[in-house]
Amino acid sequence: MFLSGRCFEANGYAYTQIKDKTAPSTSILEKHLLFGNTLGTTTVTVNGKPITIQAANIMNDTILESSAGNTLRFEVVNANNLYGFSLESPFGIILDNFSFRGISGHEYGRMDTAFLSAIAKTHSYDLIVKQYGVNMFVKPTDSEFNWFFGPFTKSIYKLKAAFKDADVLLVSSADKAFRYDDSYKTAIGLRNLLTFQQRVAYSTGSAFYNTYASMGGEGSMVRWVNSNPPLAYKDYTHLTPKGADIIGKSIYDAILFEYNKAVQNSSN
Repeated sequence: MFLSGRCFEANGYAYTQIKDKTAPSTSILEKHLLFGNTLGTTTVTVNGKPITIQAANIMNDTILESSAGNTLRFEVVNANNLYGFSLESPFGIILDNFSFRGISGHEYGRMDTAFLSAIAKTHSYDLIVKQYGVNMFVKPTDSEFNWFFGPFTKSIYKLKAAFKDADVLLVSSADKAFRYDDSYKTAIGLRNLLTFQQRVAYSTGSAFYNTYASMGGEGSMVRWVNSNPPLAYKDYTHLTPKGADIIGKSIYDAILFEYNKAVQNSSN
């Protein structure tokens, strides 16, 4: 998770081997190495071939190989500050997913500013999407989220300061249900959480997408769980792949709608 500054170190000889199982066999894949500034000049071995790399900045990105092959074997001796690899097509939409389960989204505010700015120099992001919310609920009775506004706002300002050319989209919490008495119902504090998420988006100049409303609002999680086929799992929190496809299409339509509206307004 290089965005957080977590890295790998090799004490002596070490290797790793990865395989991309999503790209067509004829697709060109660029195998990127992401690494820090203490690697110096060193020789690594990539799919049996020696390559010399040099760390010049806090954050570095170099293409180790560009070919139709979907495997990468990386060997190194005594190297540190290796953040990981990224197998990407030379063109199209590239998605970096910082999937960190169990956090509330305000942890970004504690990340190193200089390191984030260094990442921005090597990765020209167009859009940052933040989707958090359900981890706010520790108990079914949770309903006060005043503490949420400050830290979450700080985290967005931190990202905006580092990635100056990127727009920010805040995707709200989906519906979440708990068992109250003898049936599952929408969490009693969910609307309060949505209010604070909307305030954060407005105060930071970020776009806002209301997942809860897109699902159908009050009681929608229960309906999605009981639908055929199911659109959400019986933890009444997470969507199934079919449910995620519906929300993904909805977000795409919303972005395209706003884009077309902006184009039309600019031509008038």
